[in-house]
Amino acid sequence: MGFYDIYGFNIFIEGSAESKFSTKYKQFEVSSAPDTVDLSVRIHDGKENLPTKPNGSSKGMWIPFFSDEKTLWYEEGVALNVLLAFMDGLIWWSHKVSLHAGGVAKGGNAFLFAGGGNVGKTSAVMNLLEKGYDYIGDDWLVIEENIAYPLWRTVHVHDYNLSDPRLARSVLGIKAPLYRSISWMSRAGMQLLPQRYLRYALSLLRDRLTINVDLQEIYPNAELARPTQISKVFYLERHNSREMTVTRGIPPEELARRMAYVYLYEWNFLFDEYYKYAYQYGKTNRQLEGRFDQIVRIARRAFQGADLYRVAIPENLDMKDLDLISKLELP
Repeated sequence: MGFYDIYGFNIFIEGSAESKFSTKYKQFEVSSAPDTVDLSVRIHDGKENLPTKPNGSSKGMWIPFFSDEKTLWYEEGVALNVLLAFMDGLIWWSHKVSLHAGGVAKGGNAFLFAGGGNVGKTSAVMNLLEKGYDYIGDDWLVIEENIAYPLWRTVHVHDYNLSDPRLARSVLGIKAPLYRSISWMSRAGMQLLPQRYLRYALSLLRDRLTINVDLQEIYPNAELARPTQISKVFYLERHNSREMTVTRGIPPEELARRMAYVYLYEWNFLFDEYYKYAYQYGKTNRQLEGRFDQIVRIARRAFQGADLYRVAIPENLDMKDLDLISKLELP
């Protein structure tokens, strides 16, 4: 069992979930129990039929959605990747929010790359780490006011990131060509197969192709940034165009709302399950239902003091192939 302090949100975990959580959040582990615990993750050994079950699993979980609960119960043998996904979604602060963005820092300035999935956030971060920038996050980070807080977790390397030969070799070694072939077939199948259940099965396969790897296995000299003032935010979008274009000036309110929608989309499984609980048990959670407005409020303040840019990226352009420092006017 172990305790973790993630910027003031304290977690206690026991059982097999702890070792997997430690791999992802090891820099937040603390040696002694905090005064208060915001989320406990405990093994359930009773006979009750826990209501949240991953697809195809007989083992379940009880998610503490309601305001008077702080314990996530799980049965040993439940899919740990699903359990950790719910744990991530339950991390909450009153004055901070998670942002679906990558980020680097240099000279006391944080540069963030925001947007949905498969737009180039991880590739942009990896590109700049090679140039000596410090790491804030590659997929998710934490913001408060105008400060970006680093999340040094294992890096999420998706199948589309492995077009970078160096990254593929670092992560997979001699298995890289086979892995890329399976990834290509799964993407092609999702586009061509008419049966929605087959497409769903392939989407699950693609999720399993996501690899978590320690950043320093890829970049041994990478440094973790300190909490850093946000200087520039680049909102990345994929377009059917020939060249990448960078346009300065996107209203903070618009960007904040876009990122709140991205958050809800990325955590749709969490909210689907919450509303199922609310319907079944007749209880609600104002904090969870107000998550969208909270993200907009905090992100808008964080973006107001930064330079905001809209970056249109050609569909087939890999960010690793660009000189991002000159393209984005970075120091």
